[in-house]
Amino acid sequence: NIQRSLYEGFCLGFLTQLDRASHPIVQKLICQHIVSGNVKSLLKQPIPEPKGGRLIQVEGYWIAVGDKEPTIDETYILTSSVKLNLRDIVRVVSAGTYPVLIQGETSVGKTSLIQWLAAATGNHCVRINNHEHTDIQEYIGCYTSDSSGKLVF
Repeated sequence: NIQRSLYEGFCLGFLTQLDRASHPIVQKLICQHIVSGNVKSLLKQPIPEPKGGRLIQVEGYWIAVGDKEPTIDETYILTSSVKLNLRDIVRVVSAGTYPVLIQGETSVGKTSLIQWLAAATGNHCVRINNHEHTDIQEYIGCYTSDSSGKLVF
């Protein structure tokens, strides 16, 4: 459904960068200006399971199952705020097999949530701690000059 795809794309592009207070405001704007018709009806429709591969549904999104056995940690409590964060994360993870950078204040539950999701989907979780002096170029590289002065990546 093109309307659902537009909704998910705009949510992916805009909501994940917002604080919790701004989240519903922008989500409402996306619904008003991007999605036409009955939004509640559109969002109640399940996302169809993609073809190929082993997939598991988490918060309505299809995630590829890793090489480990999926397990649900029953001791991890999915509060309403955790579910909102989980929904934003699985929206991103379901879009492909790309690494996802999670940012936020110390001790707010980022690692716990990601470890729960990795276990629930049978995937490995790689944790890298950053600090305020970490430069994005350390991960993705940058252009610089070589010994002849030529610009190289």
